[in-house]
Amino acid sequence: MIQFTSIVQFQPGQWRFDWVDTAATYYRVVLNGQVIEESVLNNYYLSTVPGFSQLPPPLEVVEETELALTEQYPLSITFQWYATSSGAYDYVIQQKVLGVWTTKNVLLATGRWVYTVTTPFLEDQSTAEWRVLARNSIGDLSDPLAFKRHIVRPPNQPTSADIVVGYDEGSGDLVIDAP
Repeated sequence: MIQFTSIVQFQPGQWRFDWVDTAATYYRVVLNGQVIEESVLNNYYLSTVPGFSQLPPPLEVVEETELALTEQYPLSITFQWYATSSGAYDYVIQQKVLGVWTTKNVLLATGRWVYTVTTPFLEDQSTAEWRVLARNSIGDLSDPLAFKRHIVRPPNQPTSADIVVGYDEGSGDLVIDAP
């Protein structure tokens, strides 16, 4: 992974990320495990990712086919299942929260042969349990199709409350602290 030499904000929501040129043919820019730019030819990237007006987005830049940390250790789970042949009306997606199965979503059976769901970001160092149940038109549920995964991922980006910036008048230094 490439280390940034500078991150500069031009205006709220617009950031420039610079790094030392490593003579790679191209660079890939990744945000939360998703490639947002496939072939950056320069050693900088201008970002206008929505939702990052105060702090820069947690971008990762990697050389060519190298994987970013959030690609190697995903922040969420994407699971798939085949449509049932027994006439499902919908599919109930549940997550185990504090030992109790909680419905998180319901997908209508639309006749597709495969269904896909991506979970929200999951907590680091936790075990995530999800399941899918097919439900017919009279409300009967199938046996569950279960998904279980231990989550290991890069830490969350600090928020502005996690970082304290100050000025030391004695030394003239800018002080950045993470209490």
